[in-house]
Formats: sequence, structure tokens, C-alpha cells
Amino acid sequence: MRLPVVYLVRHGETEWSKSGQHTSTTEVELTENGVKQAQDLSHFVFENQCQDFIEPKNITQIYVSPRKRAQQTLELINLPEKEKIPVFTEPNLAEWNYGDYEGITTHEIRSTKFAFWDIWRDGCPNGETIQQVATRCDHHMENNPNSPGGDVLVVAHSHLLRIFACRWLNLPPEHGRYFLIDTAGLCVLGYDRSMRSPVVKSWNYESILENHSNYNSQNARNKTFQGGPTLVYVTPWNNHGASINQYELTGGHDVDHNWIKEISDQVDGRHVKVVPRFQFQGWTQMDYQMLITELNEVDSLVDTLILECSKQGFDGLVLEASYIILLRNLVMRLGAKLHDQSQELILVLSPRKPSIPYFTADQFEDFSQFVDGFSLMTYDYSSHETPGPNAPINWVEDNILSFTPKMMNRGKLFLGMNMYGADFFQGRAEHITGNTIIGIIRQHKPIIEWNENFGEHYFQYQEDGISHIVWYPSLKSIESRLQLAEDYGTGLSIWEIGQGLDYFVI
Repeated sequence: MRLPVVYLVRHGETEWSKSGQHTSTTEVELTENGVKQAQDLSHFVFENQCQDFIEPKNITQIYVSPRKRAQQTLELINLPEKEKIPVFTEPNLAEWNYGDYEGITTHEIRSTKFAFWDIWRDGCPNGETIQQVATRCDHHMENNPNSPGGDVLVVAHSHLLRIFACRWLNLPPEHGRYFLIDTAGLCVLGYDRSMRSPVVKSWNYESILENHSNYNSQNARNKTFQGGPTLVYVTPWNNHGASINQYELTGGHDVDHNWIKEISDQVDGRHVKVVPRFQFQGWTQMDYQMLITELNEVDSLVDTLILECSKQGFDGLVLEASYIILLRNLVMRLGAKLHDQSQELILVLSPRKPSIPYFTADQFEDFSQFVDGFSLMTYDYSSHETPGPNAPINWVEDNILSFTPKMMNRGKLFLGMNMYGADFFQGRAEHITGNTIIGIIRQHKPIIEWNENFGEHYFQYQEDGISHIVWYPSLKSIESRLQLAEDYGTGLSIWEIGQGLDYFVI
């Protein structure tokens, strides 16, 4: 069955587009060459019966920007029975409002106003932000559904269409920098709304209650993250992991082998590796001291861990311990033995905070030769003493650059991403998961706000005369962290997958 498509067409050349001047609200007409471009587009694409990837007869709706250059371009495109196709002039398809930079070229802006200006990052003074343009695109998609089975033609502008394409593909609008569409250019997008994520929805209590359970089972097994490996914490049989106590393991008797078998081939037909978390539970400084100084103690512990992995059929393990910096000898020997058996070793790494001893970049590079990854706990930034965000995005980025100032081994850094939130009240902090947050939102219907500096959503509510402030992940905050990981080439470490809302899995 053929899926409908949407055709994105940029207007033809104008004098300002030719010179590179930013044109939003200024009305400029097509040049003679711009008219020819639009006519050529019509002739070679929409009127050409020889090509087989465009089917103009299926176009059932047309949306066009109110700007004259877009209207002219549409007039020059000939479609079968065009007079019968409804045409809607759509204000949300107007070009990015460039504000003070209207009529100015990028070269002039960087020469006289802002040397390192980047519209995708900095926006335009007294104009629109990129998020405002993206919101307009989102509103158009939400409020203008296509006719069943019909294709749609959109005629608009360069920046607007690049952001439109990003939102259509569920990408952050900043990715528009990677799309190019020339004057009278054409972009063709698949139009299957059943595959679209609710990410385009505003994050308010109404949209959360409406969409939070929209688990996309069709896409959930396809990995779309383009960074490094993904480590996902999940609690299938107990919530403590395997504990190490005097080189005896607890938790192993609870291993659910049926569950392990069930998930082994669930993602893109590839083998899913099972690497349980082993914790040094209840260890004293004396215990650590013995492990550091006595080689036979190291070998005894390594043998215990190797035997458990072999017995249970694990693909390796995740090791969590205090004083990991001092356990180089253990990590080196354990990594070597696991690798001999084609198994993996991942270390849990504390993030950089003033109160926590941390790896230096040199130590990270040194340990990288023994391990396959570092699960970096970039969450729980705030506490009951200092209520606030779970993982400020600038702090997350600082951690990436602190541990891996160079690209070397950056792919072994698994960026921590929390699926839970925190509720702060009366000097206390309680972790909250999906069911709890839905209950709070349903009862209190709060106004949800976005903190640009921290890159997280939060809201406040009153209960029994007590003031609460809640910070919880959202589609937008998750998107921004995925983008950060992809930009830097890190992996992901998700804690933990069952604690978020269903529609986080898209």
C-alpha cells in the first residue's frame, strides 16, 4: 500500500535570496530567473510523466506561506485539475522572523554585529527564536491533518522548511542546519502519521495526560540513537543487582533465565547483551584496603565474578564500587579475564561534583584500556538541601569534556540519563516515577514550565498546605540529551527504562 507524502517546495529566486540577504516579512518578488526556476520545477517534476517518484494527481491539499514570493511560486506550478485542489494560505508557514537582521547578509552580521553568529544557535535579536519557529511548524502539523490517502504540497521558505522537515522527522529543530533546499528546490517526506511521535505536542498537563501511554510498539525495537552503545538498566527479578560480600554473591538465585532468553534478540534482530550490575555492598575501608594491597584477594574476587558470569550465561558485568580509582589492579585483571571469554566489563563512574572524588581525564584514558565502557551517573545533581534539576544539561556537557577532553575513547563514555524525577518539599526529596507523576498531574493540573538554563521541565503544586516543586524528564529534555550524546559521540546509560512514561520509548 502506498503511503501519502508531503512535498516541500521553496519559493524561486528573489533579489534578496540571490544576494544572501535575510528575508522574512519583507515582500520581494521573484526575479526573472526565479520565475524560470519555478517553471522548470513544474515542468520537469510535476508535469513530467516520465519520472515515477512524484505522483501529482495524488495531491489533495496545498498549503502556502502568505508571502508574495511563495504565492508566485505556487501560481507557476501546474498540477492536474489544480483548480479543484483546496489551497490554504497558512501564517504558520511564514519564514523565520529575522528581527534586526532583516535584509542583512550573514557576512555583514559577522563583520559588524556578532563575529561568531550562528542562527541555529543564537537566533535573531527582536525576531524569533528557533523554538518559536519550531512551535509554528508543530502547530501547523497538529491543526492541519491531511485528507485520507492524499498527498500534500507545502510552498514556503528556506529556514522554515528545514525546521519543518526536522519536526516532521522528530528531530530537534537545530538539525535544520544539516538540511539544504535551494530556491525552487523540492524535498519529499513520507507522510505516515501513525509513525509520528507525540514529541511535537506541547508539554502541558493536557498533552501529557492525552499522550503519555502512547507506547510505539512498532518502533520500540528499532534503535534510532546514532551515538555509541546504549546501556539500559532494568529490574526484571530484583532491585538490588548482585551484591558482593566477602567474595560471596547474593542475588544470583533470583536470575530469571526465561526473561534473559526473551530479550536476547529483541532489538533490530541483533543480540542484546545482558550485563548485570555487581555492587560492593557493605564494604568497609578495611575491606577495600585488603583488596588493594593483597594480590591473592584480587584473584579470588576476579575468579568469583568470572565463575558467576559463566554459570549464568551473562555477557559480562557492570561493576559498581566506591574508591574505584584505587582498584586499578582489580579492573585490569577482571577486564583481561572477561575479554578472554569474549565478555565485557563496564564500570560505574560518579559524575564530577565538588563533594565527590572523581577520575581525571588521564585516569579515564588509563582505565579505558581495561574496560568496554563507563556508566556515568549524570543525574541526581540536586538534593533535599539544594532542590533543583535532575541533570542540568550544561553540567552533563561539562562532564563529557572533563573526562574526555579529546575524542579518544569518548565512545566508551555512556552518558547517564534518568527516567525518574524528584519531588522536593519541606526539606525532603522523593524520587518519583511515571505512575506517580501522572497521578500528581491528573490531580493538580499544574502549569509546566521550561528552564532554558538547565534544559528541564518543572512545575509546582500545593497539597495539604505544603508547597512542592517537581522536576521530571520530558520529551524535550530527553531529545536535547540524546542530541548532546550524538554530537559528542558518547553512548547512553539509561536509569532505568521502566520508570519513565510510555511515550518516552519512541
